[in-house]
Amino acid sequence: MTHLVDALRILGVHSQVTLAGRWATIEDERCRVHVVEAPWGGSYHGWCDDPAERTVEHYANPIEAICDGLQRATIE
Repeated sequence: MTHLVDALRILGVHSQVTLAGRWATIEDERCRVHVVEAPWGGSYHGWCDDPAERTVEHYANPIEAICDGLQRATIE
């Protein structure tokens, strides 16, 4: 189990997990949120499919990446 999968379980967030637990896609009401564990480990990247919020951000931990991605997805 990866840190990303652990974080999703802790937060109670349902997602589609691929790449051996290193990529999560969360279906939000407005758009999808993506969180990816960097292949070199220890960092995460997140973005959402909203064109205004699609900037890829860097995070030190998966919980921060998930929460920020979900927050960005709900901004209108």
